[in-house]
Amino acid sequence: MPTEPAPRVAVIGAGIAGLTAARALAIAGVPSRVFDKGRAPGGRASTRRHPPFQFDHGAQYFTVRDDRFMSAATSWLSDRVIAPWTARMATIEGGQSHPFTDAATRYVGVPGMSAVAARLARDLSVRCGEGSGPAAGQVWRVSRDGPSWRLFDQSGAAMGEPAYDACIVSVPAPQAVPLLAGAKDLAAQVAAIRMLPTWAVMAAFDRTIEAPFDAAMVRNSPLAWVARDSSKPGRASAPDADAQPAECWVLHASHEWSQQHLEDSPESVAPALLTHFAEATGLGLPVPIFAIAHRWRYAAVANPIPAPSLADPARRIVACGDWCYPAPAPGSAAGRIEAAFVSGLAAASHVQAFLADAAQ
Repeated sequence: MPTEPAPRVAVIGAGIAGLTAARALAIAGVPSRVFDKGRAPGGRASTRRHPPFQFDHGAQYFTVRDDRFMSAATSWLSDRVIAPWTARMATIEGGQSHPFTDAATRYVGVPGMSAVAARLARDLSVRCGEGSGPAAGQVWRVSRDGPSWRLFDQSGAAMGEPAYDACIVSVPAPQAVPLLAGAKDLAAQVAAIRMLPTWAVMAAFDRTIEAPFDAAMVRNSPLAWVARDSSKPGRASAPDADAQPAECWVLHASHEWSQQHLEDSPESVAPALLTHFAEATGLGLPVPIFAIAHRWRYAAVANPIPAPSLADPARRIVACGDWCYPAPAPGSAAGRIEAAFVSGLAAASHVQAFLADAAQ
């Protein structure tokens, strides 16, 4: 008797939520294929490399509260995929820094935040943009074909399998809406989500910045966060083979400033935020030996969905991401790596239920 083919699942988005969902499905014996328009998996849990420099220009670190996330983090820690970041923390206001300590353990990927995504993506089928054209992994349309889903690229060509038994959409909420056109109730819920931008500046200096902190939250400034990225474990950058390691800093603008300057050029944003860095800290900064800006159009969520994911069982499609608010434990919040991880687990659980029902 011929065996039934294994169900196939499409996962759109290779951020932490999508990768977590795909990995959970793989553990359950359900194959999937992950699509992403980026050059590599990770979404905002990424590392930007400009040899010899590198920067965690998106997610800066993560904390752990949920037991399921703790289990994964413990494994990553054992395998040296992550390490604690014992940064000197501070708040900055009006040119003055105020150190603080708390009980939180902050973890970072080693040698960069992208290590977490690379670990999740290991042995998965992931199709990204790089190598096959700028939009090779970008899904432009998802449509129903009887009980199944089909994916199409910008030219209208089919992507991946001829049809998928279920679909997980794990991209930022505004990008998810058109992909959810075949599930109008989900699309309407996701359309109500408002996401916020952040401009990030990556800068390297050939000497130490004499700041009494490694990372700081900035108040009443165009900046919201500054971090000595090179203070994280496993980092090393040098302007040339004979020089001392350079200092690498990441500056994040506030959402308000980023929105006001959303369409500014990176070439104008980088010097502007470096000037605000000097003003906010009261430090005399040397001229950077490298500086570049990157815009995260969908960096944070203003009004998260009060659920770990959204599902349409009749159509076998799920929407998930860090714009959901799974509240895995006290103190958790939407927008964090932990939120994305828990959302991905919830999405995988929904898909397993869909497929179990379909098999009956």
